Amino acid sequence: MAKDRIPPTGKTREVLYAVVAFWAKHGYSPSLRDLGMAVGRAPSVVSRHLAHLRRDGWITYDDGISRSIRLGQ
Repeated sequence: MAKDRIPPTGKTREVLYAVVAFWAKHGYSPSLRDLGMAVGRAPSVVSRHLAHLRRDGWITYDDGISRSIRLGQ
Protein backbone atom coordinates (compact mmCIF):
# COMPACT_ATOMS: atom_id res chain seq x y z
CA MET A 1 0.00 0.00 0.00
CA ALA A 2 1.17 3.52 -0.71
CA LYS A 3 3.25 5.26 1.95
CA ASP A 4 1.31 8.53 1.66
CA ARG A 5 -1.98 7.06 2.88
CA ILE A 6 -3.31 8.16 6.24
CA PRO A 7 -3.17 5.13 8.55
CA PRO A 8 -6.60 4.25 9.91
CA THR A 9 -7.05 4.42 13.67
CA GLY A 10 -9.47 3.05 16.26
CA LYS A 11 -12.63 1.43 14.98
CA THR A 12 -11.81 2.30 11.38
CA ARG A 13 -8.63 0.22 11.63
CA GLU A 14 -10.66 -2.55 13.27
CA VAL A 15 -13.07 -2.54 10.32
CA LEU A 16 -10.14 -2.74 7.87
CA TYR A 17 -8.68 -5.70 9.77
CA ALA A 18 -12.11 -7.36 9.76
CA VAL A 19 -12.31 -6.95 5.95
CA VAL A 20 -8.87 -8.52 5.53
CA ALA A 21 -9.65 -11.38 7.92
CA PHE A 22 -12.99 -12.12 6.24
CA TRP A 23 -11.36 -12.20 2.78
CA ALA A 24 -8.62 -14.51 4.09
CA LYS A 25 -11.11 -16.90 5.65
CA HIS A 26 -13.89 -16.93 3.03
CA GLY A 27 -12.30 -15.78 -0.22
CA TYR A 28 -14.96 -13.17 -0.89
CA SER A 29 -16.04 -9.78 0.41
CA PRO A 30 -17.92 -9.37 3.71
CA SER A 31 -21.34 -7.76 3.92
CA LEU A 32 -22.03 -4.79 6.19
CA ARG A 33 -23.78 -7.19 8.55
CA ASP A 34 -20.73 -9.50 8.61
CA LEU A 35 -18.47 -6.57 9.44
CA GLY A 36 -20.90 -5.22 12.03
CA MET A 37 -20.88 -8.54 13.85
CA ALA A 38 -17.09 -8.72 13.66
CA VAL A 39 -16.53 -5.29 15.23
CA GLY A 40 -19.63 -5.03 17.40
CA ARG A 41 -21.20 -2.09 15.59
CA ALA A 42 -24.37 -1.45 13.61
CA PRO A 43 -24.09 -1.77 9.80
CA SER A 44 -24.76 1.97 9.45
CA VAL A 45 -21.73 2.75 11.62
CA VAL A 46 -19.61 0.24 9.68
CA SER A 47 -20.69 1.97 6.47
CA ARG A 48 -19.30 5.26 7.75
CA HIS A 49 -15.95 3.61 8.58
CA LEU A 50 -15.86 2.01 5.12
CA ALA A 51 -16.41 5.43 3.56
CA HIS A 52 -13.34 6.74 5.42
CA LEU A 53 -11.28 3.74 4.30
CA ARG A 54 -12.44 4.27 0.72
CA ARG A 55 -11.66 7.98 0.81
CA ASP A 56 -8.15 7.27 2.06
CA GLY A 57 -7.53 4.56 -0.57
CA TRP A 58 -7.41 1.52 1.71
CA ILE A 59 -10.39 -0.16 0.04
CA THR A 60 -12.59 0.19 -3.02
CA TYR A 61 -16.17 -0.92 -3.57
CA ASP A 62 -19.02 -0.42 -5.99
CA ASP A 63 -21.95 1.60 -4.70
CA GLY A 64 -25.17 -0.36 -4.67
CA ILE A 65 -23.50 -3.75 -5.21
CA SER A 66 -23.30 -6.04 -2.21
CA ARG A 67 -20.07 -7.80 -1.28
CA SER A 68 -17.94 -5.64 -3.59
CA ILE A 69 -15.31 -4.49 -1.05
CA ARG A 70 -11.75 -4.91 -2.34
CA LEU A 71 -8.46 -3.87 -0.82
CA GLY A 72 -7.08 -0.69 -2.37
CA GLN A 73 -4.14 -0.71 -4.76
